[in-house]
Amino acid sequence: MAVLSRGGKFDIRRVVLTGIAVMGLAATLTSCSSGSSSSSSSGSPQSQLAQGIAESRASNYTQAQHLFGAIIANPSASKPLKALAFYNLGVIHQSIGPLRTTLIDYLNAVRLNPKFTSAWFNLAVAETRVNSKLAVDYYNKILILKPGDANSLFNSGLILYARGNHAEGASRIKTAIAKVPALAKRVPSTVKLN
Repeated sequence: MAVLSRGGKFDIRRVVLTGIAVMGLAATLTSCSSGSSSSSSSGSPQSQLAQGIAESRASNYTQAQHLFGAIIANPSASKPLKALAFYNLGVIHQSIGPLRTTLIDYLNAVRLNPKFTSAWFNLAVAETRVNSKLAVDYYNKILILKPGDANSLFNSGLILYARGNHAEGASRIKTAIAKVPALAKRVPSTVKLN
């Protein structure tokens, strides 16, 4: 698994955290594949994905993680399916934590499928809590893939405004509101769009 880095002090943490996540994933995959094969983890990667999503929706997170882990470990599973498995692991971890595992899941999803805009979006949302500058970079990647995406414009605009780039931030927010007027209700009172 490739180690994705950001540079500086965080680069060291990313390497360490990626190593921890890989070890955790390896342990999960080992526990999923050891012993007798259960009916829940057998079947095609597509059926495992569908079953994992159903388990996740039912809040059966451990079973869902095992199913997604089985897809990732399956050498015959396609990259897009593995990206979906990592994405769904990210969704679980975004709900239950930890944040660093969430980030790694989404990074793996976009590494396997660089055009996976939903994974880029969730990665940007999660990254906002750690590194808002990098989150804007991720929103910009989405805007390259989906020009004019209102949610990416809105969220990145809020970040830019909060970071002191009022003109560009307000411009993005206004463009997003022009596309989706309901977003106007989400503008904080501290943001001046005039």
